[in-house]
Amino acid sequence: MPTVTALQPQAGNSARTNVYLDGEFAMALSAGRAADWHVGQVLTEAQAELVRTAEAVDSGVKAVRRLLDVRPRTEGEMRTRLLRKGFSAAEIEQIMQRVEQSGEVNDARFATQWVETQTTFRPRGARALVSELRRRGLDTETIAAATAGVDELAAARTAAATRMRRLAALPAAAVRRKLGDFLQRRGFKYDVVRSVVTECLAEQGAPPDELQSED
Repeated sequence: MPTVTALQPQAGNSARTNVYLDGEFAMALSAGRAADWHVGQVLTEAQAELVRTAEAVDSGVKAVRRLLDVRPRTEGEMRTRLLRKGFSAAEIEQIMQRVEQSGEVNDARFATQWVETQTTFRPRGARALVSELRRRGLDTETIAAATAGVDELAAARTAAATRMRRLAALPAAAVRRKLGDFLQRRGFKYDVVRSVVTECLAEQGAPPDELQSED
């Protein structure tokens, strides 16, 4: 069984203590956890592994919080980042359990807030919103709940109003083509795109014969 042979504060970081078992560096512990240990203490392999895991989970929770300080993230995004950082599957499960129980990571809240933000500042169609939320690892039920209240026609009108400032001087045919392509790239449905383009042309003063779709 391994024996604690040295406990040394880390250089430049008094909050961490390097632990040596049988003369070799084994792990770094928080000062609080290391306070329960002493040189000469004999550990079982299971005890040592439990402590290593606890330290890894603490470190992972801190990593999650640093990422959340930058921007909100989904559970799937967090799991991917933790895996890249070298945490084991078992450690990631414990880390995510901690931050989900504390409410720091909440996919339903993330999805709702993300859709609201996109609708306000960068309006997109439901198809585009769903695709992006899927890419972020959210499940079908969560996505459906978050996008259920999206008014696609209103969002398309908002997006078109901004775009029309750049297209207003163009002929009706060019406006139809460019605005239609723009709204389709934003993920709006065909019938919504057609309706909003027609509205914009009418507001622009296009003759009645130019308001009809060419397709």
